Amino acid sequence: MATEQVLKVISLKAAADLRTKQFFLVAVDSSGNVVLGAAKTDEVAGILQNAPNTGEAAAVAIEGVSKCVMGAAQAVGTQVGSDANGRGTAITIAAGGTTYHYRSGVSLTASAAANGIAEVLLKPGPLLV
Repeated sequence: MATEQVLKVISLKAAADLRTKQFFLVAVDSSGNVVLGAAKTDEVAGILQNAPNTGEAAAVAIEGVSKCVMGAAQAVGTQVGSDANGRGTAITIAAGGTTYHYRSGVSLTASAAANGIAEVLLKPGPLLV
């Protein structure tokens, strides 16, 4: 069973209905509102901790250890970024990379399948892949 230790959470306005997206990866749009992460190239703000509707306060974990919904099976120690649906996905680092992908963190527990929950240590930042 996944646990969490959220040390720092910020509150921003939800740009859309996120009532079914708790523990998904989120980004911030050009208006400063929370939206789902949509790609490995999206700069992830953190992991959604609540389930807000459009215009409501979205609690976003930006530091600590949080549960995260994964898009596929995930091993411990994997660099995690956003898939097209805001779920965690593996980021593979290759020598001589030319594209930046943005990680949200590193998985501390495994996820056995798509939509499984893993613990992620939030360590946002770009990775050259």
